[in-house]
Amino acid sequence: MKTKNGLEYIGGYQFEDVIRQELRGPIGQGTVKYPNGDRFEGSFHLSYAHINGPAYAADGRYQFADGSVIEHAWINTSSDLAVMDLIGVYRIKHPQGPDTLTPFYRHKRNGIEVVLAEKPYAIEWYEDEKQQELEMDSYNYKQIDKDRSILTVKLKNGTVVKHCSGDLESNDYDHMVFKTHFESEVHYPDGSFIDCYGYPLRNLKPYDGYLTIHSTNGKRHNENWKEGQLEQSEEERWDQWGAKRAELPDPFNKSNTMEASVWDGHICYRYSTWIYDGEMKDGLPNGIGMLVGDDIDTRGRRYEGEFKDGLCHGHGVFSYPEGGFVQDGEWVEGVFQEENAPMEPIMLNVRLSGDDSDKQTVEAQVGRFPYFTGFGGLRIDRIEKRCITFSFYGDVYLLTPGESLDLDSEIDGPEDSQGCVYTSYDYHLHITWKQH
Repeated sequence: MKTKNGLEYIGGYQFEDVIRQELRGPIGQGTVKYPNGDRFEGSFHLSYAHINGPAYAADGRYQFADGSVIEHAWINTSSDLAVMDLIGVYRIKHPQGPDTLTPFYRHKRNGIEVVLAEKPYAIEWYEDEKQQELEMDSYNYKQIDKDRSILTVKLKNGTVVKHCSGDLESNDYDHMVFKTHFESEVHYPDGSFIDCYGYPLRNLKPYDGYLTIHSTNGKRHNENWKEGQLEQSEEERWDQWGAKRAELPDPFNKSNTMEASVWDGHICYRYSTWIYDGEMKDGLPNGIGMLVGDDIDTRGRRYEGEFKDGLCHGHGVFSYPEGGFVQDGEWVEGVFQEENAPMEPIMLNVRLSGDDSDKQTVEAQVGRFPYFTGFGGLRIDRIEKRCITFSFYGDVYLLTPGESLDLDSEIDGPEDSQGCVYTSYDYHLHITWKQH
């Protein structure tokens, strides 16, 4: 088979569609002959498990027209044979001269190549055009397995360039999905770096495509470049690359802890349950600061005031407009000193789905309610002598002594092999204020 761009493919081909997807393309053993005299021979993979549609790739031996060889190469392919692109970071054996460690993207040299001469040196390429030779301090090439490789080059000026390629990906959704990717990072001496997925760089700077800029202030943002010109820049946000991972006290419950990402003056608690900005000491909120709820079951809540050792402590204002209340006053170790607070713990009887055998007694505490299937987002927002304020995904409920609260929830059943859901499960939660 020959294509309009001069490629010639000899080998197996699948013409039929399967599993409700269009899956036509080269499959099995095959050979590609390129117009410039290059040649690829290998095994072509046609995937029908990819969640975003078909993915095509092939692994085998790539031989250049001048006799240079990559023994284990991957090419990105397409069903119409128009794309047969070499992609990845490879060691090339040259018949004349030293071996090279060379990155390829879209079938062209792109990035930093290491020439393994008696004294190794680096060359920067862009779209098969040589940009510059660079003095190199060191390099490291890792062939993680036959499908993945990483080339790291440290230049004399302190800049570090990293090229990563991976060819066989598998996860919970995609099993044995053959596809390719190429990623570049450039770490500058001041501590900032850029992360460019797929799109090549030029003169170690952004040139074409989308990439992420990681700044030294702990933030990141995305940019879009076209032929060396910045076309779009997104707003900065906090960068997980620069965060420290820690187990911190729940600001409203000293007996609980929460996983958190910590920066200087900023904390993101587990799954963005709370976002903190303000004064800190030893990695904990201390002094004046602000907490804002940022997930589905804390959104709309806000505390602004004093903190001590990671807890709301001192004067502060907690507001929850949807819940209809504001708590303005003194806080002690995460607990608001409610004027109308109960004198002793309040116990609740809880039964799931009308099953008396699944009945529990729970102490009412401010925060996320103990987990019951279908009701993971249930919270207690306020406890007074004769009223408990609950919230469940934006809806607010009040429970008084001797009364009951009934909540319903529906959860989809498992997906079938086609991603369709045919069943759902209904859950009912019955909560009663237990009388002494």
